[in-house]
Amino acid sequence: MCYNDLNNLKNYDLLTAEEKHLVEELLEGLTNEEIAGKLHISDKKLEPKLGEIYQKLGFDKDKKQKRITLFSRVIALLRSK
Repeated sequence: MCYNDLNNLKNYDLLTAEEKHLVEELLEGLTNEEIAGKLHISDKKLEPKLGEIYQKLGFDKDKKQKRITLFSRVIALLRSK
């Protein structure tokens, strides 16, 4: 599934606290390597965690597009509050 409406973040509530924290790290512009380093895990252990986030939010595009879309959706959510 791919959302076209960037304001649609209803699935954001499906994320765990840890997953929401990872979203915040992504929005700060950290790379996967930097996030993994902060968590003291390997990139390979981080990838499934990010994959779960993307799946819950309905992404089905490449990694760069996922980040751009995620950023856009969260910004839209924050502006609506």
